[in-house]
Amino acid sequence: MTARRDEAALERQILVDLGSQPDVLALKLEVGHFLRLGLLAELCSTCRPAAARYRVEIGQPGTPDLLLSVAGAFVGCELKTPIGRLRPEQVAWHAAARRRGVLVEVVRSVDEARALVARARADAGGGR
Repeated sequence: MTARRDEAALERQILVDLGSQPDVLALKLEVGHFLRLGLLAELCSTCRPAAARYRVEIGQPGTPDLLLSVAGAFVGCELKTPIGRLRPEQVAWHAAARRRGVLVEVVRSVDEARALVARARADAGGGR
């Protein structure tokens, strides 16, 4: 099985698992489907430099595979196989999000996705 198929299977498993949790909303993202948010900056090499200082476009290369809302908190969930590596644009996107207090993690199993959701709940409850 290819890495792409392995990630797709993992994605399906996580969406089914997290979909049963009432305080979790999971959005699958595809590169090229843009939703502009004014949260994140400095990433888009194809954007005008001035615009890139103020936002990152969700759906551009580097965006996590899944965006979660967990108890009202925004969480990035990057899916990888056990041997999968982050691409440079993913490293940059994740770093920019983290600098702004967004929880973004690489997830390689359903158990890791559950742990990420638990961490997001704890952070939201603790008043990050």
